[in-house]
Amino acid sequence: MHRLLAGGLLALAAYTNAQNTKFMSEETFSESLTIRPLADGKVDAAFEFTTLVPHLSSHPKLLPLPLVHLLQSEEIGLEELHLSLAAGRWDTTRWGYPIMEGAGGSGAEVWAWMASNDTDTAWTKLTNSLAGQFCASLSDLSPTLTISPRSVFRPHGLIYPHSSPLHAQLVSQRPCTENITPFIALLPCRSRAGLARLLNPHRLFDGDWHGIRVDVRRTEEGVEVKLAVEVVLDPVRVGGTGKRDYSLNRLFDRPIDLTCPVVSSSQVHLVLPEVDPTKPVSWTVHPAERRNATAEGRWGSEIAFDVADVVGNKLDPSLEWPIEFRFTYPTSYPSAPLTVTRHQTGGASQESFGLDVALTNALDVPLEVVYFESLPWHVKAWLHSGRVEVDGERRDDLLLSLHHTPPKDRATPSHLEARLLLPPRTTVHLSHEFARSFIRYTEHPPDAHRGFDLPPGIVFPRSPLFGLPNRIYTVPGLVDLATPDFSMPYNVIIMTSTLIALFFGSVFNNMVRRWVRVDLKMGRRGAAAAEIAVGPQERGKGKEQERDKVVERREKLDGVQVVDGEEAVVNQER
Repeated sequence: MHRLLAGGLLALAAYTNAQNTKFMSEETFSESLTIRPLADGKVDAAFEFTTLVPHLSSHPKLLPLPLVHLLQSEEIGLEELHLSLAAGRWDTTRWGYPIMEGAGGSGAEVWAWMASNDTDTAWTKLTNSLAGQFCASLSDLSPTLTISPRSVFRPHGLIYPHSSPLHAQLVSQRPCTENITPFIALLPCRSRAGLARLLNPHRLFDGDWHGIRVDVRRTEEGVEVKLAVEVVLDPVRVGGTGKRDYSLNRLFDRPIDLTCPVVSSSQVHLVLPEVDPTKPVSWTVHPAERRNATAEGRWGSEIAFDVADVVGNKLDPSLEWPIEFRFTYPTSYPSAPLTVTRHQTGGASQESFGLDVALTNALDVPLEVVYFESLPWHVKAWLHSGRVEVDGERRDDLLLSLHHTPPKDRATPSHLEARLLLPPRTTVHLSHEFARSFIRYTEHPPDAHRGFDLPPGIVFPRSPLFGLPNRIYTVPGLVDLATPDFSMPYNVIIMTSTLIALFFGSVFNNMVRRWVRVDLKMGRRGAAAAEIAVGPQERGKGKEQERDKVVERREKLDGVQVVDGEEAVVNQER
C-alpha cells in the first residue's frame, strides 16, 4: 500500500513538473541593459525586462500576478496600460533623448485604454489598484486631473474596437525606495540574480534623473509586460577622481555574478563614444578581448555582453580614458533635432499669467508635431489670446489644427492639442494667456505659498525619422494663486480667548471675592479687620491655623471697615 502511494505521488510530481516545463516554455522572459556615455561626462543607463505570455491564465509562471488580476478584471476592462514615475530634470540640450521610450518627464503619469461603459468608475478602480500595488499616491489621479486624448497616446498593441483612452499626470508623486521595492517584486528572480542585481536603490536615486515604467499591452503573440528603469549617473562626481571612467561596479556598486535561471536572453550593451576622425581614440574597453566585437545599434557602435557567459565568473565591463587625467566639461553640445521649452510670462500679477512654448526644429526639413497640454481646472486659458509666432512675427498658417476643451470648476482639467508645422531651422513660439482662479481656503495644499504644480507639456513628432522619440516632455511648471492670510484664524482665536478670559475673570472675581471696610483708627480691631480684607488670599494658602485665627477675629468685629481713611459701617453676611 505504501509503495503504491509513493508511486502515485512520484507520478503526480512528474506530471506537474512536465506541465510547469510546458508553461515555462510558452512564457518567455528577457532582459537587457544599455549604457550610453553622454557629452557632459554623465552616463545614461536603461534596464528593460520583458515578459511575453501567449495565453493569459489565472496562474502564470512568469507574468506578475497583480497585473494578471488587472487584465482579467471585467469591472476595469483594461486593454492597455502605461505607468511611469520619474524625478529630476531631463536636459535634452546636453543628453539628447532618453533610451527608454516615453521617458523624460517628471512625476507620475498614467494612461490606459479601457473597454468599459462607466470609464470614471473603472479609472478610479484602476488608479486605486495601482496605488496599492506600487505604494504611490496614484489614487489622487481623480477625474479632476483626467482627460481623454483625441489624436495622441495611440495604442501600442491590440485593443477592443470600442475602447477609450484616459490620461492623467501628478507632478508631486516622485519615485523612491517604497516604489522600487514592489517594482522589483514583479520580476521573476527579484533582485537576486540577473541584471536586476544592479538595481541598487542607493545608486539609482543618486542620479540626476531617474524613472521607472510599466507597460502592459496585448499583441498577436500574447500579453507583453515590459518593466523598465532608466537613470542618469555622474561618474565624475561619484568616483571622486574627477575622471569619467565607469564600470558596472563603479556605477551600481556591484557587478553581475549570477544569471536568472528562467531568462531566455540577457545582454549588456555598452555604447561606445563617438570617434572623431581627426583625433586618435582616447578610450579603451575592458575586457580587452571584446574590443573588436562591435556592432551598429540605435545609438551608434556598441559592444554586447551575454550575461549567460558569466557562469562562475563576474561580469564587470568598463570604459576608460587612460590618457585623460581629469575630465574637462565641453563649452558647447551638439543640438538635438527637436527641442521644446516652456516658461511663464506676465510678471507677478495675481489675476493672470502667460505660458510660452518654444519648439525648435534643428533639421533641414519641416516637421509636423502635436503639442499636448493638460492643466488643472484652477488655471483657465483665454483661447482668443493664443498666438503662433516666428521671430516676433505672427504665423497663423503654421497652426494646422487646434482642439481645446475648457476646464470645469472642481470637475475636469483643460485639454489642448495643437498640430503645428515647424519650418526648417526655425523656432516656433506658441503662447497663451491664463487666468488665475480664486479658490477656497480649504482647497489650498499644506504648503500653499509654494504654489501649484503644472504638469509638463508633451510634444508628439509625427515623423518617426531622424531618430526622434515618440514624445518629448517639457519641464513642469509652478504657478502662484491668490493665497489668503492663513494667520487670521489664529488671530481670531487668540483675541477671542483673551476676551473670554477677561470677562470670565472679572465675573468670577466679583462673585467669589469679598471686600470688608475697616477703620484704621480702631487700633487692634482695625488691624484684625485689615487682615480680614486679605482673607481670600489667606484662604488660598491652605494653612488651617491662620484660617482659624481669621475666623475668631471676624466674630469679634461688628462689620466696621475703612475706605480711604473714612469710617463706614456695613452689614456683613456671615
